[in-house]
Amino acid sequence: MKKNNTLSAIDWLAENKEKYPNGSVVSEIMDDYAQYCLEKTHEISPTQQDYEHVDLILTEAAAYGLRQEVEESAKKILKAAHINFVEAHHLAFEEWIK
Repeated sequence: MKKNNTLSAIDWLAENKEKYPNGSVVSEIMDDYAQYCLEKTHEISPTQQDYEHVDLILTEAAAYGLRQEVEESAKKILKAAHINFVEAHHLAFEEWIK
């Protein structure tokens, strides 16, 4: 597994061996792996819009005096789960502000 949690082509194919048995069309496998990589890249590369959304979440958390706690929880969630940047902050916010 690579540092950014994107599986190598071999590891990805091993995890999807039931969908792609021996004799599968190689171009279909390549297209699906490319789509997987694109989705993983988006997960680890937040857009400007993602940063703006997270800023709104953290501003709301600050209103409760919990900005730092939400940021720290979001970092832990990002490390532990396959989840995107905004979702991690949203979950962290909900964890602290109930």
